[in-house]
Amino acid sequence: MDNQTQFKQSMAALSSVYQNQMTPEMIAMYWTALGSHNPRYLEQAVKDHIADPIEGKWFPKPAHLIGHIEKYKAKDKSMQELLNPPKREKYKEPTSEQKEKIKGMIEEMKRGL
Repeated sequence: MDNQTQFKQSMAALSSVYQNQMTPEMIAMYWTALGSHNPRYLEQAVKDHIADPIEGKWFPKPAHLIGHIEKYKAKDKSMQELLNPPKREKYKEPTSEQKEKIKGMIEEMKRGL
């Protein structure tokens, strides 16, 4: 579902639940604030707001819905990082110079003990 269709459905749900007629100006301002967000997040934010025992008593401000949306973004980002971890650098055999340097450092540490 595209952003505009989801936005309209979300605003209709809010208007219905809260029995609040939205003016064209209100719709324009809510669209400006919410229209660029993932439609799936907006739908979930509306559901979460309606179910919120404290904040859900009143019609939501865009910022309240954006707060919910940001939580979903962060959760999805962390899930993507878990599912697609950064690629590990391939093991490189140390050069003979590096091996000698390592041996020297180990010998120095042994003498220091």
